[in-house]
Amino acid sequence: MNKKTIISISIVAAIALIAVGVLIFTIFFQDSENGDEGDFVNMTEVGFFQHFTHLNPSNILITMDGEFIGVPTPPALINGNIYLPADFLRTHVDRYIFWEADTNRLTITSPTEIHRFTPNAATFTTNWVQHQIVSPIQRVGDMAFVPADMVAANYPLILNFQPEYNILIIESLEKVRHTYSANFATDADDDANDENPLEWTPIRTASGLQHPIIARLVQDERVTLIRHAGAFAFVQNQNGLTGYVLSEHLMHHSTTAPITAPPRPRRQITRPGFEGNINMVWHLVTSPASAANRDNWYTMQGVNVLSPTWLYFCRPSMDGTIINFGNREYVTWAHANGMEVWPMISDAFFSPETGPEVFTNEAARLALMNAETRDFIINQIMEMIHRYNWDGVNVDYEAWTVAEVDHFIQFLRELSVPMSQAGAVLSVAVFNPLHFNQWRNYPDTAAAVDFLTIMAYDEHYGSSATPGSVSSFPFVETGLLNLLDWGVAPHQIVIGLPTYMRVWTEQFNTTTGNWELLPPGPGGNPLPEFYPYRRTRSVGMQFGYNIIRGMGGQFEWDYILRQYVAHVYHTHNGVELRTSAWLNDLNSTEEKLSLIGRHNLAGVVWWRKGLALPAMWPFAHEILSK
Repeated sequence: MNKKTIISISIVAAIALIAVGVLIFTIFFQDSENGDEGDFVNMTEVGFFQHFTHLNPSNILITMDGEFIGVPTPPALINGNIYLPADFLRTHVDRYIFWEADTNRLTITSPTEIHRFTPNAATFTTNWVQHQIVSPIQRVGDMAFVPADMVAANYPLILNFQPEYNILIIESLEKVRHTYSANFATDADDDANDENPLEWTPIRTASGLQHPIIARLVQDERVTLIRHAGAFAFVQNQNGLTGYVLSEHLMHHSTTAPITAPPRPRRQITRPGFEGNINMVWHLVTSPASAANRDNWYTMQGVNVLSPTWLYFCRPSMDGTIINFGNREYVTWAHANGMEVWPMISDAFFSPETGPEVFTNEAARLALMNAETRDFIINQIMEMIHRYNWDGVNVDYEAWTVAEVDHFIQFLRELSVPMSQAGAVLSVAVFNPLHFNQWRNYPDTAAAVDFLTIMAYDEHYGSSATPGSVSSFPFVETGLLNLLDWGVAPHQIVIGLPTYMRVWTEQFNTTTGNWELLPPGPGGNPLPEFYPYRRTRSVGMQFGYNIIRGMGGQFEWDYILRQYVAHVYHTHNGVELRTSAWLNDLNSTEEKLSLIGRHNLAGVVWWRKGLALPAMWPFAHEILSK
């Protein structure tokens, strides 16, 4: 056999293989968008649940707008009525439905109302006013179940239970609904088809004639169109089953126009009692004596809100009792000098033996995780607002984690309603909204309060591994732009700026050739061998400047950070040291204050009173007044 013969045979064989491949593909893998009846047609019928084995028909299944929804807790059939689980409703209907099994309470909040339900109770409350309820919610195990008729009455949904297949069909009234009738005559004038009509057309598992049949669609049966899929349509029949049918077998299209549900009410912002930007100062108070010390009662030009750190949780009682350092005289003095008072409440304990403690997750969980404790805390806050004539409250809970985020927002939503009714301003301190903080859910936090006070500082904090600025311009601007990008309204944003700075000292490691921060001393104090130098020190604006200048250092403007920076090299006990500072002064402050006018923000808040340059107050006031 010569070489040409071998090549010819090879070519023929290759062509034959290609032909066989095309034939196999045509029979078994026909393009799903081709509805030609001349293709291989699979007429095998399989049970719906036999094919879709991930669906368990022993449980009530849910479809929403034609899609099956997997739920950890299925609906319940109680006394012949359908009840929907609270976790499903929270995920798919209203994220402000909040069920707490430990206190046996279901709460639904809006910006203006708090609805509370107890399983099996014949009454519920709206803003603490009791009402009768026809169909109480139920509890099964650790889950609350809401009657389907209550859901349909309060949300733009149609609910239809089909017992044959144990499917609850949920359709949104806010979406266009397309329905069709089955009609098997491809030509309406074809008499032959009229005399010998088909009895049914298949609903298939997927869009293609080669796929098995899961249901029969009979003449004139109505179906709901979910979406088009080439020559097929993905539909839902009246029993709730979903699948694919040839589009040419659907006629008599009708459309149900969407019903525009009333928009969910938005929180009406409670404004301060003055015009213009907020210029607020946090006033650190560590005891009732310091709160009463009139030497700390002084005005700062342009400042119109004081937020003294008065409110802590009582450690001995561990029940949410609030310790209040404040007094009525301070409020009277502030009002007489044109300043509102928004005391701060922190997730920190106080005890007579130890005094105020730092923020702790223990205190955060005590304050947030139990519904009855939240009620107790809110009632105390409201009583103090009325008793002491406070103008607002600043919530500064800093130690909660991702495990408490939903309860934190729930606390704010529950507090916001009575505060709004009282005309008191609710603000909340939040960490700078960088991307790694996005889990903190800034949009829902903002929706629950009047103002977000952004703590745009501690860019480098006391325990940072490397020295740096406390609050550089890029740090502040990045957080602000993130917040705006996430949908928070600019008129709710109050930028928090520092009146302090940090001075850092490093030693040169001759082995590695790197600069390394000094080891921390006890309580942040200097180690004996490095005295008086320490790893880092938080100081006021003027003091930080004086330290560097006293060492002979010179500040140079950093055009990226938009602040002055200094590095001083010196030797101590034979060790080469470098002391550095990133200066917070009027120049760097002006750069950051420019963001308020540029983005129409609500104002500024300063941490903290007592550390700023005296000239800063008239300087900032002039900028904010433009």
